[in-house]
Amino acid sequence: MVHIDVHKQKNIKGENPKKKKYWAGVIDDATRITYAEVLPNKRAKTLADFMRRAYKWFQSRGITIKKLLSDNGLEFTTHHLVSRHLHSFEVMLQKLNIVHKYTRIRRPQTNGKIERFWRIINDNFFFKHTFTSHKDFNMKFKDWLTYYNLKRPHGGIKNMTPMQKLEKLLEQKLVCV
Repeated sequence: MVHIDVHKQKNIKGENPKKKKYWAGVIDDATRITYAEVLPNKRAKTLADFMRRAYKWFQSRGITIKKLLSDNGLEFTTHHLVSRHLHSFEVMLQKLNIVHKYTRIRRPQTNGKIERFWRIINDNFFFKHTFTSHKDFNMKFKDWLTYYNLKRPHGGIKNMTPMQKLEKLLEQKLVCV
């Protein structure tokens, strides 16, 4: 299973504050390997395209996504069951054969792994760097995300890096996502 969420990016000094940007992230429950991008908005269509890229990225690393946990935001679902099958994000999940699970309303801790990821980004990335533009931010973010997946130990997986955890699971042939 993977966890997905969208988080508003803080303003970058010198950039137009009305030009909002969003982080979107997908984190694997077992390994903590994370795929994330900066997006121009958080519309369902944008998130559906993001999910397609994330799915391919995880697949290229030997991880097949079978279930996804998200909050009940309108970017992930519609609150009208009758039209849920028409929602862009829901349609993408159906095409990828992914079961969509939802957190309880007003319970962000249910999706705690991705919520913790946002906190780590704020503490270990955003507040430790200065950015001259969105382009500069994107370049530094990609480098930091590589560090996060390959070199940063995680307490939740016995101080292994996400990649070490994945390699261990692949060796044991126990990868169940």
